[in-house]
Amino acid sequence: MLTMSELTVVSALGNAKQCHAGLEAGMSAYELQAQADDEANNYRIAPVPSELIEAQLELLAALQGRRQRIIALARSALIEQVQRMPEAKKAVPLLLCAPEKLPEQRTLIDDRYLALVYKGMEAHIDVANSYVFPYGRAALARALDAAQMLLQQGHEQVLLGGADSFIDAESLQYFGERLLSDENSDGFAAGEAAVFISLRAAQAGDNACIRAWSAADEKQHRYSPGSEPGPVLGQVLGELSASLSTPASACFSALNGESWLAKELYLAQLRNRQSFVPQFEQKIPALGLGELGAALGPLSLVLAKAQTASRAEPSLLCLSSDTSARAAVLIGGASAV
Repeated sequence: MLTMSELTVVSALGNAKQCHAGLEAGMSAYELQAQADDEANNYRIAPVPSELIEAQLELLAALQGRRQRIIALARSALIEQVQRMPEAKKAVPLLLCAPEKLPEQRTLIDDRYLALVYKGMEAHIDVANSYVFPYGRAALARALDAAQMLLQQGHEQVLLGGADSFIDAESLQYFGERLLSDENSDGFAAGEAAVFISLRAAQAGDNACIRAWSAADEKQHRYSPGSEPGPVLGQVLGELSASLSTPASACFSALNGESWLAKELYLAQLRNRQSFVPQFEQKIPALGLGELGAALGPLSLVLAKAQTASRAEPSLLCLSSDTSARAAVLIGGASAV
């Protein structure tokens, strides 16, 4: 089991506490963005306030588009995270969840770009043990695997994060047909966020721990031949059933307004209905923040920690990437022993 300590969130609804409170209150950060080729048809976007990343965007002027915004978001969150971390005995590994490679797109963030994220903070980061996990929404499980391995090797703590953005002009054009707009209700609002969490091995008495996780690849995904979601999300969710001492009272999911994800999640929850209390809560961060891509998994950890800290029942995370990655994570429900 893993314990989450220091948390940093950069989002359209504010920091970690503001984000959790805003989503619980049903707040939305959506704004209207006119389409470049159809000003009468407005997209819905949820941008981070410009003053939070403006300095980092200027620093990264050599980059452009989505890559520039992702690294700027990640840097803004990492600077704050490093400032709030207690002094570590040695440098800390950095594990970053990043966007997956989609058809006709290049890989946006890989290990080559990680140095730009921690530039100026090298004294705090164990560069040799820092990695990028470019698998989209479900990258979290692979990053957790790496975090657990590093902690078992003797590291005192690990920095796990995620950053993504969809609001640059190129992304709006690429995802155009999938975006929520005046003319399309089966779509997602373009969002962005960055999150960092300090992870440590769980100690006796810790609550709201990351208790278990599971991951697998799905052959039937959005970009594969065929039109129906596959069973793998339900399978990885089912693999966590043995770790459940009591059914979960909340499910944090990748739902973003698109019917594809809704159908896949419904089938997964139906096949694992014994894992949830009868009237469990559906937690959908995208309702207030828009599509968060690779930032969704780490943000869901932050939200689930707040959800389960004072509850006896655990929460489950169900994460589906656009391509093959699928993951489920179990949070809380029992103190570490």
